[in-house]
Amino acid sequence: PETILPVIQSRVTEEMCLGLPDRGDGTFKKEALKEILDFSRRKASVIAVGPGIGVTEETRHLMRSLVHEINIPLVIDADGINSLEGTPEVLKEAKKMPVITPHPGEFARLTGISKEEIEKKRIDLPAEFSLRYSVTTVLKGVPTVIGHNGYSYINQTGNPAMAKAGSGDVLTGIIAGFMAQGLSGLEASLLGVYIHGLSADKGARDKGPYSLLASHIIEYLPEAFKELTGSWIS
Repeated sequence: PETILPVIQSRVTEEMCLGLPDRGDGTFKKEALKEILDFSRRKASVIAVGPGIGVTEETRHLMRSLVHEINIPLVIDADGINSLEGTPEVLKEAKKMPVITPHPGEFARLTGISKEEIEKKRIDLPAEFSLRYSVTTVLKGVPTVIGHNGYSYINQTGNPAMAKAGSGDVLTGIIAGFMAQGLSGLEASLLGVYIHGLSADKGARDKGPYSLLASHIIEYLPEAFKELTGSWIS
């Protein structure tokens, strides 16, 4: 959002920013859609949307339009999911199968199913939802379950220290990063969830479960990658 762009640029050192029209309070105007679509056609290979965007009538319009019109892979998290509250059928309109990464509360708002019922059916629901709405579903929690085309995949990395603000946003970025490198939504979700949890396991080992922060998960990603790939530098 243009209003908070100076603050963001003063705090980040590696990201490149594009200011988009907002309402003066840091939430997007629906007019931002045109600029997002234009940028996506020229330069973007994947879009991750949701963390921090808020939920307003304009973000609801923006999210529905993005899903319908965007022609590159899309990862939807947090308020991107909340902006689709009660309208999961919108996901079927996507040109490319999107990835959604809800925690149980966000999944409950999207589907209208209670959190209690979601937890009871944690293994089966992502598979059922993915098949019905043509989406890859990453249901975060214990365990995190990835649903795709009627199948559920259960992740075995991660620990309770990950229940901190921002951890899910890191996962969204990891999945989007893998998709930008050419992995499918399913491949990026499976690998992303695994390495996200592995990095958190390594961080919790050193920092302890109470002190681990979302930023530490990013800090330990190189160790997690090195474990998976081995070192090719002699």
